[in-house]
Amino acid sequence: MAKNPEEKRQPWMKFYPADWQADEGLGQCSLTARGLWIELIAIMHKSDTFGHLLIAGKAPTDAQIAIQVKSDAKTVKKCLEELEKWRVFNRTESGIIYSRRMLADAEKARIDKQNGKGGGNPKLIGKTAKWVNPQDKPEDIAADNGADKAQKPEARSQRLEVVVVAAPGTGGEGGASPPIMPCRNDPPHKWIALAGKAEIDKHGVQRPVCGDHYLDLAADAVCEAAKIRQESWRGDWRPLIAWLQEGMSVEKHIVPAIRRVASRPGYQPPGSLKYFDNPVREAFAETAA
Repeated sequence: MAKNPEEKRQPWMKFYPADWQADEGLGQCSLTARGLWIELIAIMHKSDTFGHLLIAGKAPTDAQIAIQVKSDAKTVKKCLEELEKWRVFNRTESGIIYSRRMLADAEKARIDKQNGKGGGNPKLIGKTAKWVNPQDKPEDIAADNGADKAQKPEARSQRLEVVVVAAPGTGGEGGASPPIMPCRNDPPHKWIALAGKAEIDKHGVQRPVCGDHYLDLAADAVCEAAKIRQESWRGDWRPLIAWLQEGMSVEKHIVPAIRRVASRPGYQPPGSLKYFDNPVREAFAETAA
């Protein structure tokens, strides 16, 4: 929990309204508890240890929090119990409250910054950044797609051949255009174009690869969990691609998180998988902790 002396704290932070509203635990809390949580997030943003609830470097009491948020200790205590019941936050071994999402976002930002020091995507700059999968052999890295990611896919050694293909909407001088999203009934080449990478499987069939998964099979599993009729659905698959590229597992993180959201009373399938982004990332952060 030591503070990074090189860290330059931004006076602002990213906030995704859809993620806030989609958080299943937070959605079970009262309006008062949710209001307290956003106040605590603001405190944790300027904390000496980012993402941890510290005031002047120390874990505050309910009364001290009440002073900061202009409330009373009794209300703060009740709201904290409510937030903790629905697992909105976690505690360290010493009892300090922290935000899983804030720590996950900070770690991603750290990795992106570190990758950026080497010029970004190693595949594009013609060299290998030593801090990206340093355990890889040079020949392993040459076979990879060179994407910036923090984890090495577990099943890469089982792959037979990887072919990098041009992603849609990335060529030409006119700038990127939004990719056309494939549905289940579309031919394989559309899924491959979206993934940007293909693999020849053991049956000699070219398959779209994203992270450590086949993108089309991952999409099938996500649609089943989200109760989406995929045959003709052309929603945005890019959140799924981002999850897979960041090392999240369909079986361990993505599908279980989506099923929990889809089990809520009154749930309706969304138009974008971004609706599930926060629950999926929280499930990933919990297993990575």
